[in-house]
Amino acid sequence: MTEQARTGPRRVNRYLLACAYGLIPRLETGLPKFEALLRWTAGPVIAGLKPASLVRLPRQLVEDVWDRGGAELCRALNLSVLTLREGVTGALALLYRQKILARRVGTGAGSRYLCALGYPGGSGLEGYLSFLKKRFGEPAFPHEVGVFLGYPLEDVISFSRGKPSPYGCRGYWRVYGRPEKAERTFAYMDAARLNLVREIFTGMNDGASRGTVTGMTGNNKLSLTGITATSLGDSQDLIRRRVI
Repeated sequence: MTEQARTGPRRVNRYLLACAYGLIPRLETGLPKFEALLRWTAGPVIAGLKPASLVRLPRQLVEDVWDRGGAELCRALNLSVLTLREGVTGALALLYRQKILARRVGTGAGSRYLCALGYPGGSGLEGYLSFLKKRFGEPAFPHEVGVFLGYPLEDVISFSRGKPSPYGCRGYWRVYGRPEKAERTFAYMDAARLNLVREIFTGMNDGASRGTVTGMTGNNKLSLTGITATSLGDSQDLIRRRVI
């Protein structure tokens, strides 16, 4: 396989993801915006490609929608939610698939690594999550959360030790080994993320009552298959700044 064939799909996906990211903030505040945020952040989790994702939830958005359908929406997307840390501006939450995450942290090398850090082996998923939340209350960031997020263990350990990566590829995590496999995984995750977010805007174009995008009128319809940077701002800048 040539380098272009291996990396081409990723570049296309990243551009379209940047376009989708530019649209989400323009959704009217409410459940559609909250759903778009969940699909954007946890697309690979919803698709079953990884066990969990971290998401920062703005306090106002949570207060506006959580009691008006937010919890039901998470259940509909097969997501469980654990608030790891709360502050004045919002909360940091873990969105996860219970069965997939239970296998990830409860078996194999990942489980042994967590137990070596003090996690309660044999306590089940609830015990691991309770200890993780406790760790997020400490001053130092718990880099072992990468195990929960489905990152390769060797990459989690190398990153926690502050090692520089020998590779230029960086997507959902910093890569220290097997870069070709990581790039393929990133491409699959990009595609899942894009497809899940695109469902919202496709429904809006078809007249579904999912919400509206402020400032989008007339012939400027929403399309993530032929959308241009002109109507959404400089999406290449989003990619350069690693917003996605």
